[in-house]
Amino acid sequence: MSINKITIKNCKSIEFMELNLKKNVNCFIGINNVGKTNIMKILYFFHLNLTREVFDDSMFNKTNPYNDEIEISVEYDFSELINKVQTITDPFEGFFSEFFSKMKFNDFGSNIDPTNEIVDKIMNYVEEYTTNNKCTLTLKYNRRNKSIYWNVKEYDFRAFVSVRFPIFFLESRNINLYNWELIWKVIGEIAPFRKKVSISKSIKGVFELDEEIEGNYENVIYGIIEEFEKSNIKIRQDSVYEKISQIIQLQLGGKDFDYESHQLKLGSYGMNSYSFMSLYVKLILRLFENKHLSSPLIMIDEPELHIHLKKIEEFVREIKQYDRYVTTKWIFSTHSPSFTKNIIIENEEYEIFHVTNTELFNKSHITRINGFKQKKYKLLSDNEANLFFSEICLFVEGETELEIFRNGYLRTLFPKLHRVDIYSFDGKEDKLKLVNPNDRKSKIKYLVLIDMDKILNYSSKSKKYKTSGNAYLNVMKNNNIVNREKYHYKKKFKDTFRIRNEIAEKLKFTTFEIDSTGLCIKQNQERYELIELMQQYYAQYNFMPFETTIEGAIINRANYHLFYEWVKGYNWEDSKFETLYTSLQTDSQKTSLLRVIFFGKTEWLNGKKEDKNASSNSEFVKIFKIIKEIRNELEKSNLDFGDKTSGWITLYLNWFFNNKLDLVKTENIFINRSLFHASFPELGKVIDRLEGMV
Repeated sequence: MSINKITIKNCKSIEFMELNLKKNVNCFIGINNVGKTNIMKILYFFHLNLTREVFDDSMFNKTNPYNDEIEISVEYDFSELINKVQTITDPFEGFFSEFFSKMKFNDFGSNIDPTNEIVDKIMNYVEEYTTNNKCTLTLKYNRRNKSIYWNVKEYDFRAFVSVRFPIFFLESRNINLYNWELIWKVIGEIAPFRKKVSISKSIKGVFELDEEIEGNYENVIYGIIEEFEKSNIKIRQDSVYEKISQIIQLQLGGKDFDYESHQLKLGSYGMNSYSFMSLYVKLILRLFENKHLSSPLIMIDEPELHIHLKKIEEFVREIKQYDRYVTTKWIFSTHSPSFTKNIIIENEEYEIFHVTNTELFNKSHITRINGFKQKKYKLLSDNEANLFFSEICLFVEGETELEIFRNGYLRTLFPKLHRVDIYSFDGKEDKLKLVNPNDRKSKIKYLVLIDMDKILNYSSKSKKYKTSGNAYLNVMKNNNIVNREKYHYKKKFKDTFRIRNEIAEKLKFTTFEIDSTGLCIKQNQERYELIELMQQYYAQYNFMPFETTIEGAIINRANYHLFYEWVKGYNWEDSKFETLYTSLQTDSQKTSLLRVIFFGKTEWLNGKKEDKNASSNSEFVKIFKIIKEIRNELEKSNLDFGDKTSGWITLYLNWFFNNKLDLVKTENIFINRSLFHASFPELGKVIDRLEGMV
């Protein structure tokens, strides 16, 4: 028994939205001002109008003054209510009597009498208004003629729905942290008593009176009433819910709250916010334990506001302890990766919805993010959860890439990189699957950087390259993609299929021989063409494979002479290095040597003697022995050298920015960027792709 679906048309920032709430726990995520709160406000506006007319022009889209009508539809599922009614043999005994507690609509001016054949009334409603145990109520609000139209005219039925499917909406930013009057209001609205409550005009039972004092009490009350009447003063009658709240306050001896014996005004924002939200939610859950025929929806906007991360975890854990948690529908709207992570970890039945906005036209869109069903996904950390709130994601294999793209000078030259979240999946497929927008079906823009050896390897026996790795990282081996490409009809995808075929042809028929140094491929042009085709093809699937590895993007044919200049600037025994370096004839050979010394790979994608292919090439075995000796000398130098992530990349990049560019003069920005692209063409390609996503 719950709200199943919400359909919104031309309301606030939403042109059209159909939201299926199949799970009990639902969480809206997204950056600021995309419309998450709007969805909640629209649903609450709908709920308020079930029992009264609320005219609120803020429901209309401010950017479209020509739209004068909004439409909101909510589908309710009566299945659970019907099942409970059908299992009751005596409908006026046991827990069913609680139904009367809230079926009191006197303050709405209704003629419903909840004591009259309640079972028949429910079944009549079901028969008249439901199809397959579901009922859809539609509200249309026209601001031109200030009218609200319902597809179901009968007020009593809408009031019945309002009671059976109550909605509680808490906006954290609007909580009065020092005045908790809202707590009493929600207690009264729930009307938590199991039996129908009749409130007498006389409340003599509140006082312990003997006959003498009782007479005095009545005289006092009579005198007050008489003076009111003489002065033409009337008392506005409180609703039954307000009276219930007041009675409970009298019973408890007051209405003001202290926390741990301190006044609320002495408490911090964080503690007051957490205490209020926790009490508000727990009271609802506790008071609905006796209301078996009601299915509440609790909406909380930004529950993390003012609250420490540990308190967020505590809140999610604690509310789960209540029996009513699993039978209550929840909608949370959050900017907090920690809160999102805890929703995923602590719940089995949940949905995460990614809300985005078309900036130009102010239109909100919502996408359901694929769930994390396997147990290994329960290891989700704040780092991964943070990516659900990203504008753009760059996924990299390891620490080296993180070091590069977090470089301060690089971000000064390309400030749009500040809008890109970078995540290292450590070369592990499972970690990438956890956050990949393609797997999660979110609309976050992204790019995956991989080394070429993840998708291609070289066979020294056949003298050919061949595809390698698994179908997840290597789309060339993904049969689903292969079959789908055959039926693409748009030109772009026809080109994709053509490029795939060209790659397949080159891999099948082109031979690539290793040169005499063991560092390079003789067929340079053919290899360049293959690499270019690979990069074009994988770009269609948001992958960017480097020509060799990330080290090859740092040390390449366009800048190897600069790298040589930089490394020579350090104090180290470089005689063996000089002898080997000067013996090489081509730019490609010198580039490959520098790359392998600094833990990169050759053109045939090998970088260590222990590799099977490498050991079969005698020239590479000889040269790698010298490379190891050169590395030993570098470790003794004043260069921070030890492994791939020892810091040498930062030292080199900083040297380049300080000595080859002028970042001080802002008018040189175009020249500086051009020089960077010329020296680091592959990094330039990556940055161009990322900037194009912003």
